[in-house]
Amino acid sequence: RIASLGLKGIKIHPVYQNVAIDDLRFVRILKKCGELGLIVAMHSGDDIGFPGVDLCSPEMTRRAFDRAGDVTLIAAHTGGWRRWESVVPCYKDTPILIDTSFSLGEIVPADSHYGAEDLPMLSDELFVEIVRGLTADRVVFGTDSPWSDQRAYLERFRALPLDEEEKEKILGGNARRLLGR
Repeated sequence: RIASLGLKGIKIHPVYQNVAIDDLRFVRILKKCGELGLIVAMHSGDDIGFPGVDLCSPEMTRRAFDRAGDVTLIAAHTGGWRRWESVVPCYKDTPILIDTSFSLGEIVPADSHYGAEDLPMLSDELFVEIVRGLTADRVVFGTDSPWSDQRAYLERFRALPLDEEEKEKILGGNARRLLGR
């Protein structure tokens, strides 16, 4: 039905759906989306609201992708929230894309749930290393609003030590290409 309506893809969240991404149920969904030409955007890595729940690490995402075959897959949160060291090794030799959502900067605590050591997210240096390890052609911009302020996130991204061609691809060129525009 999604494909017949002309929609471009779906979003899945293994943690909220309480099913591992490499479970056969998700692999079947990924495979069908590939057959229909649908893009799959998915939460990847840990989830801020479910500490310790591991259902979509980069390693698991890679296994699911390998089992599903030809599907356009975008792993959110720079490929795996708080699992960033695994992103390039797991995705480098695949066409898996990543988005930038809720990865840069610091968490703004709403209460005392987080300690000071929990607030920093992905460093600018590691972010650039990931982009260059996968190439800017495989990164799409996202903020994950309301988790982070869109304007501040965009300003932070623009300040990164990426060249203008890389920034143009990430800030819209790749999305236009994916959406056929």
